[in-house]
Amino acid sequence: MSDATDTRPSGRFPWRRTLALFLVALVAAVGAFILIETGPKTSRRPPAPMQADVEVISLERTSARVVVEGMGELIPQRSVNILAQVSGEVVELGSHFSEGRRVEKGELMLRLDDRDYQIALQQAEAALLQAQGDLAIEDGSQTIARREWDLIKEAAAVSGANASLALREPQLQQAKASVTTAEADLADAKLDLERTSIRAPFNAIVLEKNADMGSYVPQQTTVAVLAGVDVYWVQVAIPENQLHWLNVPAPGEDAGSMARVYPNSTTDVYREGYVVALLGDLDPQGRMARLLVAVEDPLAIQPENKGKPVLLLGDYVRVEMDGAELSDVFELPRETFHEGSRVWIADGDDALEVRPITPVWMGDDSVIIDEGLTEGERLVLSNLAMPAPGLKLVVAEVDNPLRAEEEEAR
Repeated sequence: MSDATDTRPSGRFPWRRTLALFLVALVAAVGAFILIETGPKTSRRPPAPMQADVEVISLERTSARVVVEGMGELIPQRSVNILAQVSGEVVELGSHFSEGRRVEKGELMLRLDDRDYQIALQQAEAALLQAQGDLAIEDGSQTIARREWDLIKEAAAVSGANASLALREPQLQQAKASVTTAEADLADAKLDLERTSIRAPFNAIVLEKNADMGSYVPQQTTVAVLAGVDVYWVQVAIPENQLHWLNVPAPGEDAGSMARVYPNSTTDVYREGYVVALLGDLDPQGRMARLLVAVEDPLAIQPENKGKPVLLLGDYVRVEMDGAELSDVFELPRETFHEGSRVWIADGDDALEVRPITPVWMGDDSVIIDEGLTEGERLVLSNLAMPAPGLKLVVAEVDNPLRAEEEEAR
């Protein structure tokens, strides 16, 4: 028996396993092929054409007014520091003399102790009586002097005597001067007495009150700061190139372009005003032109202004000023003007046309155009995410929103 190891494969038929694996793979491949070929087919469809639903208005020529807008601060037309022209203790205060209250023209604000000035007035009256008496005595002396001169004038002429001295003319001039001085002193005493009562120089609101009951007020001390309430001004800043649209009154003229002043706390309520002047220099910060717009009765005191908004000094307000009226133009809503110089038109085939336009005027709410459009063309109001020229539109015509706003305003 041999001890050598047997190295032959253990299986009797190894090729059968390989054949079985091959047959399984073949059957799987055939099955996959049959599934692919016999499965449902998907057909490619052409993409649907892009289109957008939009609202349009029919364009028509009309008349439109340029409205220049600006911002500005309310300032008083008249303001004054009231100074005490005489000194004294405050012994009376006016019933309306307090900060924020209104005082009428001529109304008493405060009264100073006037006893010293009463005494000075009496002394001035006595001095005038004394001077007038001295003048009367001198008039009598003049009569006597003339009679004596008539008796001696021939001899006096020979001796060269001075007729003026003989007739007491210097004494008469001195007596008359004393009367004039006494009259001036009396007028001055009356004026000082009158100045102890400090009154409002015009209809005003008290901005500052610097004196109270019992306080001593030196001469030339500011006792109050007043602002007139009959008219307020708005100092409005606008670009210099917009001035030509407005009517700025020339010297001697009262009013220019009409204006609407919107207080900062409101959006649709306004006070009416008018342009009164163009300031002679530009705003040093923004290099803008500055106009003065006047608003009468800013505190809405008069019956015809009851219920209207009250304007407050220092408030920052929006102002609309009516400029020139343009005829035979198109007025478009501001939101229909795109990319600074383009409008969207729905053409005759309901396709989008992007048309460049040069406006005559661009305001915050509207744009005025005089050429580049045709009556009857349809302007797209709706906003489009992708405004590609030729885009198919599904249009719905609506009323012009600017005309609707005008109807509501009426």
